[in-house]
Amino acid sequence: MKNNTKLQSNSTATECRGYLPRRTVAAALCCRVPSPKNATRYKVPIEIKMIRKAVRANIITLYKEAGWWKSAYSKDSSFIDSVVKNTYCFAGAFHKDKMIGMGRGISDGCSDAYIQDVVVLKKYRGHGIGAAIIGKIVNHLQSNGIDWIALVAEPGSEKFYGKLGFRRMKKHIPMLLK
Repeated sequence: MKNNTKLQSNSTATECRGYLPRRTVAAALCCRVPSPKNATRYKVPIEIKMIRKAVRANIITLYKEAGWWKSAYSKDSSFIDSVVKNTYCFAGAFHKDKMIGMGRGISDGCSDAYIQDVVVLKKYRGHGIGAAIIGKIVNHLQSNGIDWIALVAEPGSEKFYGKLGFRRMKKHIPMLLK
């Protein structure tokens, strides 16, 4: 079933665990996440769910609101469909049928994961929706045996992520290829 030289494409996280070294990094494991269940603490009914496809315009709206959208992307925005479909796990927050927030977990499905692109429309912020999106992603990753979870936070958001159990990674520097 398994072979010791490579992971099979249909391997599960449990199967992978035996082949990859476990890491102990006292930095990014989120341990106190809010329940991703559709809490009644929101002023409007919000549903947070894992998705494999989304309306492209909704994702573009969220990227624009977060300041991540480059004008060059408008020439061919079809890549957005792959962002959702090819991400290990993609959480969407919905008010009725409108996508109002999102976040994604990038992972090989075996050992490590990075949370990125967490955003909630401005008019819905401050109600725990972003925290619930992160909770949904973390719960999904952990339920699949992924126990090393990190993110690169924007300046000023450390307190928000700190409340969710994330800590600054000492002796590590996030880097970006130019």
